[in-house]
Amino acid sequence: MGLEVLTAAGPAFVARLVSGGKDVFLDLKLFEIPTSVTGAVRAAGRLGATMVTVHAMGGPQ
Repeated sequence: MGLEVLTAAGPAFVARLVSGGKDVFLDLKLFEIPTSVTGAVRAAGRLGATMVTVHAMGGPQ
């Protein structure tokens, strides 16, 4: 699921997929300040996402 679907359908859609037994890959291509990426990945995990795309050029952390 990409950013467009997440923005249009919202986190409730992710939760509905997870509750239906689906694995969710959030292809959000996170590229931000490392602490912001950390928070976003944690939030995705709380939603039940099993995978998230992260660009690792935001810093050594």
